[in-house]
Amino acid sequence: MITWMQRHKKWLVVTIWISVIAFVGAGFVGWGDYDFNINRSSSVAKVGDEKISIIQLNQRYGQIFSYYNEISNGTLTEQKAKESGLDALALQSLIEDKLLISFAKRLGLSVSEDEILRVLINDKQFLDSNGLFDKNIYYNTLAQNDIKASQYEEMVSDNILLDKLSLIFSLPVKENEIEMLASSFFMQDV
Repeated sequence: MITWMQRHKKWLVVTIWISVIAFVGAGFVGWGDYDFNINRSSSVAKVGDEKISIIQLNQRYGQIFSYYNEISNGTLTEQKAKESGLDALALQSLIEDKLLISFAKRLGLSVSEDEILRVLINDKQFLDSNGLFDKNIYYNTLAQNDIKASQYEEMVSDNILLDKLSLIFSLPVKENEIEMLASSFFMQDV
């Protein structure tokens, strides 16, 4: 083997260099581990195809913090909230919502732009003194909270979709439907 290597050392050096370049190049790319997902920096988690953004997490945390602060008569501090795990609770509730949204989309439910527009027009925080929707108030309010209009409209869309799904879940069930479901569930071959 050594004599063969000595005889063909010119080609051996070229082969070794090609191998080194290939290994370094493959290591540089990370053997496929590198992901060009730009949105990863703005999302906390991904549930199915649904992403949980940092803004959504902060908003949900704020809602939960306000609720618990109101229950404790305003004595809840950020330190106590962190110790109580309110941040984990906010993330868990968002994960559950995203699972439901994913399920709703698999059922074929969707939200139209008109539905989103209807919710925005009726939102009291975006109304002017005459009680009409003001586009400037809408954009200014979102800018003050560091939220893009597309992100807010996506959150509104998610809420509408969850409302539609909860409406489906709350449909009354008739006694004969329960009997048919039970008979098909407990049916056996003899």
